[in-house]
Amino acid sequence: MSEVEMWIDGSCGRNRKVCAWGAVIRQSDGRLDRAAGLLKGHSGPTGSEILALLEGLSLVEDHLTVIVFSDCKALVDALDGNIPEVKTEGWIELLDVLSKRSGIIKAKWRKRKSSRGMIAAHHLASTARVLGE
Repeated sequence: MSEVEMWIDGSCGRNRKVCAWGAVIRQSDGRLDRAAGLLKGHSGPTGSEILALLEGLSLVEDHLTVIVFSDCKALVDALDGNIPEVKTEGWIELLDVLSKRSGIIKAKWRKRKSSRGMIAAHHLASTARVLGE
């Protein structure tokens, strides 16, 4: 079975008008993909983290198992089956994407900056946010 590893992070400025996300993906062949982007509005850190996952999953074949490393406890809990009762647009989109995937998604909580992958995802998100402010 082929596995993909994905490290994701969200970053918001103090006023939350500009939030950003970053994702680092180690594909099953060892190749590294990186992605980052901005969100304008009030998505907050969890919304940024959800978007990082959605964008990262768009770079991974649907049938592959993905191990997601995140410092967002709410997202890790949701991927483990504990879906929050209040579902914002980001949660609804995530649930829709997950329902269409044939591959397994495993979530692991990690402290920010606890590994090279987490550090890289954090730097991508932080850089995108700073450039967008």
